[in-house]
Amino acid sequence: MKKKSPWIDVIIKVLNGEKNIASPFDAQGTIESFFVVVIKEERLGWGRIWCSATRRGIHLCRMVVPDNVHYFYDEEANAACNNLPEITLEDFT
Repeated sequence: MKKKSPWIDVIIKVLNGEKNIASPFDAQGTIESFFVVVIKEERLGWGRIWCSATRRGIHLCRMVVPDNVHYFYDEEANAACNNLPEITLEDFT
């Protein structure tokens, strides 16, 4: 049986609007996130979640972006994306 990825618990916490989430990947790290709404009427978009210390992260696509997370609209996301750290994307399934 495959072991559950620690990303699953992280995703649930982030999408539930929790703040200051301790990273399961590094004791000094916290979980950061960035969400973009592409289709406003349906709040469809994508997101990235990563550890601030290790820069390990995941990409969530084709999702309904929850109201309780900080997000950008597509037209303002380009400028905000320039401030994102370079992260190493992982498979979380």
